[in-house]
Amino acid sequence: MKYFMLTLTIICFALCCRNLREARNVSKNFSKEYTGLDTLIKLDGYYYYEDSTELCFPLVFSKNSEFKTLFSRFKTHEELQNIIRRSEIGNYGTYTLVGNIINVKWASRYNPGCYEIFSEQYVIENDTTLRLIWHLCETCETYSTKRDPIRNDIYKFFKY
Repeated sequence: MKYFMLTLTIICFALCCRNLREARNVSKNFSKEYTGLDTLIKLDGYYYYEDSTELCFPLVFSKNSEFKTLFSRFKTHEELQNIIRRSEIGNYGTYTLVGNIINVKWASRYNPGCYEIFSEQYVIENDTTLRLIWHLCETCETYSTKRDPIRNDIYKFFKY
């Protein structure tokens, strides 16, 4: 039994380390080149889906392919803005821009050294509105590992 638990621990650690390497590639080791996103949407704030009763997360984009988000429930936009101002957004990633489609990939820490990797795709409706068209958890075992169907969640822009 002792060897079984040791083997299981080693396997879990190896899987977490794989996710850690992927998370670093997604959240830190990427080209931070200018994308031109600031010519299509507003970047001096965040995008937020208010119509959900689930955990919601703000989307914060930079003009150099960096992306930030945070899973949480927020009572007010002031509470959310304070978290953003204090740089407490803990999920980082990158995005690519293809026409009016934003492809996002980001990492979320769920245990020390263990991360889940997510991919999402947003359509730019106008300079203050994004529409989520698919979401995929690439590393989740408990969550669906298949691409979600078209969701059409609308994210509206809020200035800091």
